[in-house]
Amino acid sequence: MAAVVLITACGLEWNACCDMTFSSAQANELFPKGLLCIFAFFSVVLTLAGLVYHGTLICGAGFIALAASVAGLLAIFGHVGDYRPILNAHFGTWLCVGLGAAIQHLLYRYWKTPVPEHHAMQSQWLYIIAVAVLLGTGVLEWHRYWSHQEIEDFLIDTRTLQAFLLAAAVFIVAVVSRPVCPAGLICRAAAVLVAVIGAIAAIANLDTLYYTSFRFVLNGSFAVQASVVAAIFIAAIQFRSQNRIEGLAPRWYQYFGLAGVVTLWAILSEQVFVYWHCLDQYGPGLLNWKFKAHMSLSLLWAAYGAVLLIVGFNRRIALLRYMALGLFGILLAKIFLFDMSEVKSIYRITAFLATGLTLVGVSYIYQYLRKQGFFDRLGESAPSSSIEQSR
Repeated sequence: MAAVVLITACGLEWNACCDMTFSSAQANELFPKGLLCIFAFFSVVLTLAGLVYHGTLICGAGFIALAASVAGLLAIFGHVGDYRPILNAHFGTWLCVGLGAAIQHLLYRYWKTPVPEHHAMQSQWLYIIAVAVLLGTGVLEWHRYWSHQEIEDFLIDTRTLQAFLLAAAVFIVAVVSRPVCPAGLICRAAAVLVAVIGAIAAIANLDTLYYTSFRFVLNGSFAVQASVVAAIFIAAIQFRSQNRIEGLAPRWYQYFGLAGVVTLWAILSEQVFVYWHCLDQYGPGLLNWKFKAHMSLSLLWAAYGAVLLIVGFNRRIALLRYMALGLFGILLAKIFLFDMSEVKSIYRITAFLATGLTLVGVSYIYQYLRKQGFFDRLGESAPSSSIEQSR
């Protein structure tokens, strides 16, 4: 009850201060933002008081105050007057709420208690909220910065999407990296959710990411797409380390490893196709760009399958070898069903030659390893890779 009175008193005082100091428009803008900062401040105060005096209800009130401040962030769009990067009330409000959540997380995580597990869930949720709000602060400020530049709307969308993908990658790494993040299922589940969202956003927004001709692979949009893939692989490595040290179930690093392989294949395939498309649409123009795109795509799939096969043998990961063979199967189907009828003879011959040489190399490697007893030793040895071997 006392907390409610204090928050109300601070809110009324802030309202009076805004009315006396600022214009009507500025007061209408600044009052809700200041109120959210007040809620964030009292969420920390209530959490600290609850931990000191072992008051469950007081700690609950701290969570409610934080939840109110986070929910209020979604309703404080817009500003009055000239825009100043970083030095503006909107950025300050988001930063204040994010820091409030971070401080609460630290209090729960490092507060000495006879049973630390009692604070594990609160610590995880607060960590996720803090990371999400702080990264959201950066993405929204980046969006507002470009919104105030004299550029086309589609460029603003591109810059914002790039920032979102980079923030998603940072979030994934932040919630899986021990001991920075707290241990627990909630953080791992958040990593899964954001990895799915980030991968879909990276794959499904080609029109927003690519709007002019560009250098193949060496461009900003591909870099942010690749950052999501890198974050997924880092999560797989982190989960594998936690499997050895903390006994985490192996399915976590197995699924993340597979997701990274599939996502990388998807964005590389898109990069190849979109490169030729943009070169034709926004560059000097090309004759038969689709033929070149499909030829390049066939070569990429052959090379990617070969790399998967080599890594599968080197790391003794049977599933990667099966994925490579499956990719070769898809490649052959593409060549026979599409390239045979659509692609010109010279490209068709090149695609057949590359695929044939790759498959001959695969066959040779299999025969050589079989004679060397590789598969017999594989069945006797324990798995040593990020994906359980099964042959």
